[in-house]
Amino acid sequence: MKPMSNDYLVRNTYRSFLLVSVLSLMSGMLGGVIDNIVVGQFLGPRCLAAMGIITPVMFLYMSLGTLCASGGSILVSRALGRGDMEQVHSTFSAAVGFDFVVGIVICLLGEIFARPLVGFLGATEELADLAEQYLRGFMPAALPLILFPLLMQFVQIDGARKLPLIATVAMTATDVVMDLLVVFVFRNGMFGMALATTISAYLSCGVLCLNFFRKTSTLRLKRPDKPLKLVSAMAVTAAPVVLTMASELVRTTILNNILVVMPAVAAVSVGAVAALNIRTQVQNLVGALGAGGAQALGPMAAMFYGEEDREALGSSLRSSLKMGLVLNLIATVVFALFPSVFSLLMGVREPETAAMVDSAVRWFALAMPLRFANMLLSQYYQSTRRNGIAVFIRLTETLAAPVLLSMLLIPGMGVTGVWVAFIIAEAVTLVIELVMILIKEPRGKLLDRALLLPEDFGGSPEDKLNISIGNSMEEVVGLARSVYSFGEERGVSRAALDKLSLCIEEMAGNVVEHSFKPGENRWFDLLVYVKPDVILLRMRDNGPPFDPLAALRAQAAVDPEKNLGLRIINGITENFEYRSGIGLNICIMTLLRQ
Repeated sequence: MKPMSNDYLVRNTYRSFLLVSVLSLMSGMLGGVIDNIVVGQFLGPRCLAAMGIITPVMFLYMSLGTLCASGGSILVSRALGRGDMEQVHSTFSAAVGFDFVVGIVICLLGEIFARPLVGFLGATEELADLAEQYLRGFMPAALPLILFPLLMQFVQIDGARKLPLIATVAMTATDVVMDLLVVFVFRNGMFGMALATTISAYLSCGVLCLNFFRKTSTLRLKRPDKPLKLVSAMAVTAAPVVLTMASELVRTTILNNILVVMPAVAAVSVGAVAALNIRTQVQNLVGALGAGGAQALGPMAAMFYGEEDREALGSSLRSSLKMGLVLNLIATVVFALFPSVFSLLMGVREPETAAMVDSAVRWFALAMPLRFANMLLSQYYQSTRRNGIAVFIRLTETLAAPVLLSMLLIPGMGVTGVWVAFIIAEAVTLVIELVMILIKEPRGKLLDRALLLPEDFGGSPEDKLNISIGNSMEEVVGLARSVYSFGEERGVSRAALDKLSLCIEEMAGNVVEHSFKPGENRWFDLLVYVKPDVILLRMRDNGPPFDPLAALRAQAAVDPEKNLGLRIINGITENFEYRSGIGLNICIMTLLRQ
């Protein structure tokens, strides 16, 4: 019998994560970008330079936020896949606690040592007062900006798909409105600009925290055992992402120095450094399409890895690659054709510098699909416990290759050599990855080989049946028949198959009749895995959250006759579990084979 499969649930889940991940990364930089645009247009170059001095502080917030957001979400998703809810709650609590404590400490230290800090960051006497004003308004943002990426990831894993979008819109709209009020009404200068970003960040975190008041929320705060060990595990898991951010800072510093000292670009070094800075801003903002597309795969791949679901892992990698490439190719066309939008937004008026900015943006746009492919593979390997490969990819395409290639190309191509070096670095990194995959996995289709999973991962494919059905009771009946035939071919007793069919008809029928609305485009995935002694039945659907075991407990004392079908299933199965993760209902039942 040939299994029927459909990747609708995977594609639908990835789309929802894609939107949130892109918005999360964009919003992390959006406050700074909006402030840069408003300051550059209305407050002048000295204020813009003072803001540039504070850029490392924003980088610090992003790095700390990413540590627990990336590492914590992957660890929690793996635990969800294993059904270890105790580990889910402990990891979530440790991540929130760490971010909260670190955020408060940075807020206090920043306010106390603001003046020495701006000096340490390189502010000249001319810029020190302006930089300090901005810093004092921006330091209180440490807490919400460190928590924001974490909350965005965990709220999405918890199944609240719309809340992250609402939080991002609230953050952006509030920041824009308050920036304009600061400039034209209150005239609070740099302090007011920073305070607008801070207030909008607190507002967005408040919106995200509404998730935990939902009745269907599964995340709980508890006192974790060995919190430092959990934070350490998050840091190790997040190492590829954190190292990428650190590498970008080191790369920018090295390239800034190269552009200043190399004779081939000495005459235009100031404009070249400015163009590189704007390219970095473009990468942080527009590049979120690639980075967010890769990050969206993380929780999904981690949960399917925890479930040891080879088929779902392959489907998620294929779906994310297709959707992400389409999105990045569209962005490539738009920004390759209209690169000057960024020089205009940033207030670049010098023709020679504007030309360099346009060239930098155009070459970055051309590199976006390659950059996305590299980041997606790195994210996949990070989620599936191959951190070494993920770190190699990130360090090669972010730091080593661009710097070395820039040094080689600048003498012959001038400043353009830097922009070309970035795209060649992405291509070289991808070629190295493909060669490594072909060596490690000599057989099979390329994307299946790219999974790099052990042969016995998830059990024998011959003993597993994956089926997806749509929103139809007729398909439910056909599903039960297909499973019965599959079990007979593998020598499962009729008594066990009768129980298995009853479980499928009852559970799948409940979902189609009660969770799905008529005509709604929803799907139901089923896995039957025939093991030597037991049969594992796993069902996934993307309907509204519903815990059948909680419903049984709630009705036990009120109406013992209600939910009779669920009571029968609970009685005939050896084990019956429910969990909710990444916006899916997941039921797992185990029956004896004989």
